Amino acid sequence: MLTDHFYHYTSLNAARDIFENETRGGLRPIRRFIYLGHGNALPDKAHSGAVFGMLKERPREFTETFWGSNISSLFNEVIEKAKAHLEPTILLKAKIIPDDDVCVADWGVHFDSDFHGTDERVTPRHITDRVKDAYWRSVVPLSEYEEGSYLVPEVICFNAIPVERLEVYKAIPGSELPRYIETGEYDPAALKRDKQARVERGQRMAALLKARL
Repeated sequence: MLTDHFYHYTSLNAARDIFENETRGGLRPIRRFIYLGHGNALPDKAHSGAVFGMLKERPREFTETFWGSNISSLFNEVIEKAKAHLEPTILLKAKIIPDDDVCVADWGVHFDSDFHGTDERVTPRHITDRVKDAYWRSVVPLSEYEEGSYLVPEVICFNAIPVERLEVYKAIPGSELPRYIETGEYDPAALKRDKQARVERGQRMAALLKARL
């Protein structure tokens, strides 16, 4: 697939750290692609840190896909991990270069009918290992990925992306997230309203604490 960028959702606090931390700035591969202990004798790279992203802002494969008994889409779950109450959720656009180790994996392998999450109380260990093996086998370089060939294509970047190649593509107001998740639309003016609401909430909390002292 020919593309020179991918998208990554994050919280406002995490975005500040990405852009302002002088020693550990940039988009860094911190979370392991596959946790240690999962999979059958997978190579070290399978358990190394990765940046997780998407090929598009709101991929249909995420917005229209539901897992198990969940009533929310996979896209909603991605946003849930990035959001904070009334603070904007940040969508970063990461520019990639040929030297980057950017791949695509099929998250859709997790739809194995016997897999219900990695908790061994609900999924036997050998099932989790089978699914994670398939997850690793699905990894292909981004340049070799054929659009539409994976059920849920997920960008996996195994190296850091420096600040110089990151763009704040969107800042989605916290109060507008449900609408954005559902339709892709939001009111930018809500950023100011949400900020004022956070200030007022802080003032109320301060007054409450003062009254109790």
